[in-house]
Amino acid sequence: MAFENILPPPRFNLTPEEMSGKAAYILELAETAVRESTSSIEPGEAIFANVIIPVDIRTAAAKAPKSAQEAWEFIYDTKELFLLINAVIHQKPADLDEKSTRLLADLHSECIENGLSFPEADMKRYSEIRHRRCGLRSLFVANLATDPGVVFKSDAELAGLSKSKLESFEADEQGRRKILRHRTNANVIMRQCTNKQTRKDIWAAKECIYPNYAKYLREGVLLPDEGARLLGFSSYNNQLVVMDLLKTMGTKLNPLVKVEMDALRALHGDGEPMRFRDLACYDSQMWKGRNVNSELVAEYFPAVFVLGRMLEIFEKILHLKIVEVSNTKDDKVWHPDVVVYKVRELGGVFAGHLYMDLYPREGKYNGSADFNIRPSYIDREGKYILSATALICNVTLPTKDTPALLHHSDFVTIFHELGHEFFCCLLETLKHMSCHYSYLPEEYRQRWQRMSPCTITQPEKQIPSEMVLALTEAKNVKSAIWAARQVGLSVLDPEVLYYRGNRAAGCRRWSEVGQRDPYPRRRCGRRASEIRTNPEAGLRYRQVVLDKGGSVDETRMVTAFLGREPNSDAYLGDIGAKCSGDCWTLPTGYQSSRCGVQTAYLCLVIVGRHRFWRV
Repeated sequence: MAFENILPPPRFNLTPEEMSGKAAYILELAETAVRESTSSIEPGEAIFANVIIPVDIRTAAAKAPKSAQEAWEFIYDTKELFLLINAVIHQKPADLDEKSTRLLADLHSECIENGLSFPEADMKRYSEIRHRRCGLRSLFVANLATDPGVVFKSDAELAGLSKSKLESFEADEQGRRKILRHRTNANVIMRQCTNKQTRKDIWAAKECIYPNYAKYLREGVLLPDEGARLLGFSSYNNQLVVMDLLKTMGTKLNPLVKVEMDALRALHGDGEPMRFRDLACYDSQMWKGRNVNSELVAEYFPAVFVLGRMLEIFEKILHLKIVEVSNTKDDKVWHPDVVVYKVRELGGVFAGHLYMDLYPREGKYNGSADFNIRPSYIDREGKYILSATALICNVTLPTKDTPALLHHSDFVTIFHELGHEFFCCLLETLKHMSCHYSYLPEEYRQRWQRMSPCTITQPEKQIPSEMVLALTEAKNVKSAIWAARQVGLSVLDPEVLYYRGNRAAGCRRWSEVGQRDPYPRRRCGRRASEIRTNPEAGLRYRQVVLDKGGSVDETRMVTAFLGREPNSDAYLGDIGAKCSGDCWTLPTGYQSSRCGVQTAYLCLVIVGRHRFWRV
């Protein structure tokens, strides 16, 4: 599709007044659109074209800050709008394509799940719950950008740290190193530092950065539970199938966990209790025992060069042309460190902009994540608005002697987040993908990099083949312990959200769980490697998975790509757990609450290193 009228990328030098004004405009736009629809259209006149398409203002509202979030919430405070949508869905229009049909069903479900079918009193209370949860989310995110504080340690107390990492910490007048309590700093220290007391201090400091979260968590558990009961459910979480899955996973992991724990005890060796904070250090020792020196490997991961190679891989497998934007004006980025890329189809069609913000600084989000700035769309004047998405991470700063280097785990994480970036950039659909499927494309891509020795090179020399082999053979070090920990967290998750203080009700929310195994056994063999080396296979992946997004049934999409029904044995087999063929699969037709869906999916994507946190 070609567009002659393409607008430039977004501008980031907005003043606080301009930002507030834009957010207020989005709120006004949403309110006006809803009032126009509900005042000019009677339920008997409601059709897809005059009701559903205008409602997509919610997509724009959801991309803005708190004030604009109120525009999204306002839609679900308008019962008249639900009556129009309800009228359209009961017409069962036969002339809609699959994308439009799913969008209609999604909007109708969202309206019901947001209480618009309630009597007035219950609808009012449910609205209060929604708005408060929105406020809690804003508080949660706002806290992430606050100053985490610092810890001061001497060079002796930081024994074991690489020279480049040690020098990346600013020294005070007493020679002590100033360590920001960022997760990235803590992770390196926990992995490298040989001083047990330092590891204890840094761990404790990292774990108490946001003390206010305790009260947010309590309210964030009670409010959804009350809302679920208003909807007629026994709780915000349904544990039935989730617990079956967790039990199966735990049983199959136990033998391998025992082997790995015995190896850790041998390293620990002093008879004292083993602490969770020490596992990263032991993990590093276990890698060295497999002839993998993380610091030496990092020398083959200069951040700027490796990112360029990553983009080359995406160019090849997704049929794209990616070009860095030179001489970027100040109003086109939010900080001088930010690098901008233009993404085009091979045919020349503009797809969007990618932003990369690599280095830590005060006030910046202190993890690694992709943030979708805006989706692509055609506005009411026919102008094509390009997608824009940002990769935010915090890699170790370069020093006067060494460039910024990536540890292998950093490389895996960034490759994963880049996958999200291209998913956001290339997605063309009316409906977003369900959150419990959204990690699927990125995990496939993350797998490709593990089979690509060409992606971890220096400009000066190729990484030795024996180092690549050692990395490959060590990929499952402590993987069963890690997986078992995620199973434990997943057991805790429904226990927290299954609040037993209220009465039980007899309904279930409809939300079909279709996902069984997004990571097929073939990923270790022909299918994944074929995509990496065969542009035609990569194009098929893009057409079957990326381009579809949430516009088709996700289970059907995954099955079409795999060429078989998915299941849970593939992941267990990949980490070395014994699989006897009695893999866990979801009972046909099972329906669960939304929370149950997410928690069940979490267990299935343990390889993704992600856990769903809900406020």
